Amino acid sequence: MKKTTLIYKYLLASASFLSILGSHLSTKAATLVDIELVLLLDGSDSVSEEVFYEHVDAISDLFNTSSFYEDFVKPLPNLRKEPSREEPSIAVGFYQFGTVENSLGLHEITLREMADWTLYNKDNQSGVDLNNVEKLGGFTPIANILKQVSKELSENEYDGHKEVNLFSDGFDNSSTINPLRAAREVYRDGVTVNVLAIPGEDGLAEKNNSGQPYDEDFLRILVEPYYNAFGIQSKNFNEEVPAFLMLDYADGEQTLEDALRLKIARETIGFLPAPPPPPAQDSGAPGNEPPAQDSGAPGNGPPAQDSGAPGNEPPVNPTFDTEKIPEPSSLLGLLTMGVCLLCKQHKKG
Repeated sequence: MKKTTLIYKYLLASASFLSILGSHLSTKAATLVDIELVLLLDGSDSVSEEVFYEHVDAISDLFNTSSFYEDFVKPLPNLRKEPSREEPSIAVGFYQFGTVENSLGLHEITLREMADWTLYNKDNQSGVDLNNVEKLGGFTPIANILKQVSKELSENEYDGHKEVNLFSDGFDNSSTINPLRAAREVYRDGVTVNVLAIPGEDGLAEKNNSGQPYDEDFLRILVEPYYNAFGIQSKNFNEEVPAFLMLDYADGEQTLEDALRLKIARETIGFLPAPPPPPAQDSGAPGNEPPAQDSGAPGNGPPAQDSGAPGNEPPVNPTFDTEKIPEPSSLLGLLTMGVCLLCKQHKKG
């Protein structure tokens, strides 16, 4: 009996050790990145298909160009002071949310990947495929979805500063949890939520007391769950940039492309990178030279002043008789004679 108990204790201790070791190894297996960024797009019926697919296209355009890495990844400093960090990198997840009707006619809260997680670094600077995205539709459960996204961030294969880039009108009509409570729990999970307000469908603004095509009060709760009291404030990767809500696009004062670029900049490097310089003017390349100023080449300068060359003499005045001009030697002789006569007259006097 004692032998059986001893074996049982040994097996239990071994199992515990292996469990701890496995947990430790799984943690170590996570890929270290500077930022884990979730792009979360409202795919519910409160957002029109036109607006939804405009966002999909804008996201695809930005994240499929090499300038994304050059502008928003390469400049990232090693703020976490990780000795094992070899290069700047960002892991990006692409999601939409809404509800899906099941066989019983009930709407299930749904978070759906639009594309696989993509790691951006010096070896992989573009490559997300958003060509076959189908809009979910249904109701708008924003509070529930934030909790699900927070869980996704804690369970994925990356380890970095966690941020959610939410695109929504804020008209939550189907969440089963309090939005303020959800926002505070997400904050305690170490997740920063930034919001780009997008215009809701026509008619929703009439239900909103402010008449805006979005619910600003609701969206601000997600960004500032503690109302910034006592310095409690979510921060982005660059800690000088707190969590933020952007309204200019929804108000029609900014293009979607400019708003998206500014939002990504604030979530990553903290400032908007300078626009690319204009193409360089290479004077050595054929076709780019300024016209050569060659006075000896026909048509490329003022006529050469060569009095000895035929056809280049100044015009002659026809009224001027060149034969009446005395030679220089004759003039000198006359001058000498005049001087001598003056001297003789002076002596006589």
